Amino acid sequence: MVNNGSNDVVYLSGSLIQPSGSSEIFGVLPTADRPKHDLYIQVMVDTPDNNAQAGTLEIDSDGTMWAYSTWGNAAQLYTSLAGISYPLGS
Repeated sequence: MVNNGSNDVVYLSGSLIQPSGSSEIFGVLPTADRPKHDLYIQVMVDTPDNNAQAGTLEIDSDGTMWAYSTWGNAAQLYTSLAGISYPLGS
């Protein structure tokens, strides 16, 4: 979910679960909500043995969003978007 409030801040919420496939791309932001520069944001991901680990959410200036971690495909198993926000000028 993307919410661009009146203060020009983009708020993400929800989580990513990709039951199959190999793409790390999980979405593309609408043009109005895209950052000016690529962003790398630390997120929580779930490993196959249900241990929370740090992962990375990459938001490119073209709106493409990627989720990845050092634990293989853990970012595709579960990635939390809770608490992620950024100013439109980032």
